[in-house]
Amino acid sequence: MFRVPEPRPPRIYVIGPFRAPTEYERRANIARAEALALEVAKLGAHFFCPHTHTAHFDGLLTDEYWIGLGLAWLAKCDAAVLVPGWQDYLNPASERSSHGSIAEMAWMLEHDRPVLLSADDLRAFVASWSPSPLPGDPDPAPERRCEDFMAGRPSGTCESDGHYRCRECARMASAKLEVPRV
Repeated sequence: MFRVPEPRPPRIYVIGPFRAPTEYERRANIARAEALALEVAKLGAHFFCPHTHTAHFDGLLTDEYWIGLGLAWLAKCDAAVLVPGWQDYLNPASERSSHGSIAEMAWMLEHDRPVLLSADDLRAFVASWSPSPLPGDPDPAPERRCEDFMAGRPSGTCESDGHYRCRECARMASAKLEVPRV
């Protein structure tokens, strides 16, 4: 079974332009973001790169949907790294301005999350990483009981101590039971 490494690696969001005037330039934007995402992975961090996640969906839904999707993932990340050339695409006056990148950058600043401007910043951030829970992360403390998470909506009761179990804990507990062979 695969598990998330402990301590949890940093989650890094890749910010950079997606759209472009030509298909060739759009593909180049995706390739630059993809190369940066690979650098994040090579450092042992986890990444979310909207460019690679949605590369073939351009034009199928509204900009509002795609930006909202990016912001939802951004909220789960510990930091963001900017694709090189950010001086142009984060400048609203530039012809290369990226509305999505500007919205993502604004969200990061508004929520006091680190924005990494270079590969050196990225390496330093990952090297100095010390995890702390983000809003919505599960509490890693083993002493928390299922009933604390379930808010009165049990899926079963533990035979030994009577506390309620969530489905995942019930599944894990049943996996530990030895089933007699018939």
